[in-house]
Amino acid sequence: MSELKIIPLGGMGNVTQNMFVYQYEDEMLIVDCGIGFPDIQMPGVDVLIPDITYIQKQLEAGKQIVGMILTHGHDDHIAALPYLLPELPEFPIYASDLTAAFAENRMVDGGVKRSIQVVKPRQHFEIGTHFSAEGVAMTHSVPDTRHYAIFTPEGIIYHGSDFKLDQHPVDGVLP
Repeated sequence: MSELKIIPLGGMGNVTQNMFVYQYEDEMLIVDCGIGFPDIQMPGVDVLIPDITYIQKQLEAGKQIVGMILTHGHDDHIAALPYLLPELPEFPIYASDLTAAFAENRMVDGGVKRSIQVVKPRQHFEIGTHFSAEGVAMTHSVPDTRHYAIFTPEGIIYHGSDFKLDQHPVDGVLP
């Protein structure tokens, strides 16, 4: 019997290193790929990145990454891309216009070349065999933020990231 697994690799208990894996049968969908910020107790450390050992072990066992969704352009959600993507096989990456631009800039800075597929709010898109998603526009301190409804064989999961209650967002887009 198959079951849906939700594995946080970062972003739990603190506000950095956001990365979640949704896994069903042989497919993994990743949401976000962010850095963490070292504190004073970590001299010489520039950034913290999520531990992707779980993903690598699943890949070795024959599982596959079917895609990655980026929720918004803050570093704690996208800045680990140049560190982690070279360690992973090619797969589609999805994001809003502005988030894609921020992520592509981060990847260029790190010497990584991957394309990002831009998705619009309420655009439903397929990811592998077992997943699909639809973005919901969300107000936040960075425009073009999305939360996602992730459709799985077990039901719909609402993946909410950061948000800000704002009746007058700079981009004029209300949820």
